[in-house]
Amino acid sequence: MKYRQDDGKSSHTISKDMAALNKLYNFHITKKDAGIKERSYKDIKRSREPKEHDKKYSPDNYRDQIIFAKATGCRRQSVLVAESERVIWKDGLPVEVFLIEKGGKERHATILKEYQNDIKKIVRNREAGKPLFDKYTKKIDNHAFRREYAKNRYDELVREKGFDAKDYRGYDSSVLKELSKDLGHNRIDVVIYNYLK
Repeated sequence: MKYRQDDGKSSHTISKDMAALNKLYNFHITKKDAGIKERSYKDIKRSREPKEHDKKYSPDNYRDQIIFAKATGCRRQSVLVAESERVIWKDGLPVEVFLIEKGGKERHATILKEYQNDIKKIVRNREAGKPLFDKYTKKIDNHAFRREYAKNRYDELVREKGFDAKDYRGYDSSVLKELSKDLGHNRIDVVIYNYLK
């Protein structure tokens, strides 16, 4: 475990490895026992800055997929399984999309207002029962779009509410709860440290 830490593996990867070893060998070793540093949101590097592989695809080839990801905050696998009939409409505009994501977890994600007309154009005339998109390269940092969505949705919710209570770690807890549902999480601290910080 120390070798993997010194080799630059993320704290998330090290935690998963330690949990696997503990389960496999019926150990109960903690990070403290192993001399491994605890996880901290400050150590998160994913989607915080552009990577070299981000430049190895043409965004023009994935324009609609990227708009869909930015508009809904969906995970990568949802981009490829989203269907037109899972979009929920109100007053002629798409307002939500029903997603089935990792582990078969179902959720409704609010479509950001700034993207509603774009989503309307993307969904229009698509064949029912078939995915909206047939390709989405793994070179795209989809998690960066989830972070962007989280920040924009937080701001949108605050505008709708009319004020930001900042009653939980500098954020509005009622807004965080709503945002957490949109992102498919149960804990608001996960939203803060993985998407808003």
